[in-house]
Formats: sequence, structure tokens, C-alpha cells
Amino acid sequence: MNWKKPPHISELLSDFTPEKMSPGLRRGMVLRVYKPVIKKLIGRQDFAEHITKEYLTGEYTSPALVIITDQSAWKYQLHLNRNRIRDAINERLGINFIKKVIIK
Repeated sequence: MNWKKPPHISELLSDFTPEKMSPGLRRGMVLRVYKPVIKKLIGRQDFAEHITKEYLTGEYTSPALVIITDQSAWKYQLHLNRNRIRDAINERLGINFIKKVIIK
């Protein structure tokens, strides 16, 4: 029998760079990394219990991260840092994916 040599793992993993990922995978990555990013920027451990909902809205070409909170102090804090949050998420992803952060 003549066996075909399998591709090297580095070749397989090169297909999973952020630039080559589907928009759906990128959206999932954003929802996975945004809480550690906020935790690092704001420096509080208990912020997650004040976030009631988070989701991505908009087209795949210009998605926005929407964060809904039930406390006005957190809303204000997140609103002041929304550009830093966006930049940190995009830096963590390695691509400029999130165009804006909306706090409600």
C-alpha cells in the first residue's frame, strides 16, 4: 500500500489565524475574551456579576460589542473605558474586528 504523508501540524494550524477565521468564530472569540480584558483594565474581580447580558450586533464587517449592566456606576465606568476595551479586545484577538463598544 502507498500511504500519503499527513500534513505537518504547523500547516494545519496556519488555517486558524484570526485573519482566516470565519466571522462566526471571531464573534465567539470576542465573547470569550472580553471579560478577562475588562477585568485587567478596570482591576475589579466582581464586575462580572453586574453585567446582565452581552452580545454582538451589527454586520460581520463592523460588529459592535453590546454590554448591558444593571448598575449606573458600572455603566459609567465601562462607558468611560469603552475605547480602551475595544482596543484591548482587538489586540488580544490579533485583528481589528470590534469597531465599537456599546454600554446600556
